[in-house]
Amino acid sequence: MALHTTLKIYKTARELTTLTSRLVARMDRNYRSVDGARLVGHSRTILKHIRHANQASGNDKVPHLDLLLDDLTDVEVDLGVCVDLRLISTLAYADAVGLASDLGKQAMGWRNYSAQQPVSRPSRRP
Repeated sequence: MALHTTLKIYKTARELTTLTSRLVARMDRNYRSVDGARLVGHSRTILKHIRHANQASGNDKVPHLDLLLDDLTDVEVDLGVCVDLRLISTLAYADAVGLASDLGKQAMGWRNYSAQQPVSRPSRRP
């Protein structure tokens, strides 16, 4: 099992988290605590799901990856609201959505592969 920090999906998620944190830092103060906190919170939760999925074995990864995809959808929705409110630029939105799209493709590929793996069984310890 590879260390989660060396995975391409983790690096992409970390890049998305860094970008969203920088975008939130430039937001209007009135929106930063609610909209910005949600955006960064979902981004960081994605990193946690990657770590948990990497630690799981076989098709036990699937629930973690489903949660990752759900949080990724929340990030995309939050980004859309932020661009509609003009809290972030359309160029920054395009960069963030591009990273989110790449992350989604990687997560779906990992999920589909993991779903085909045999069910893991608990080890018997004497």
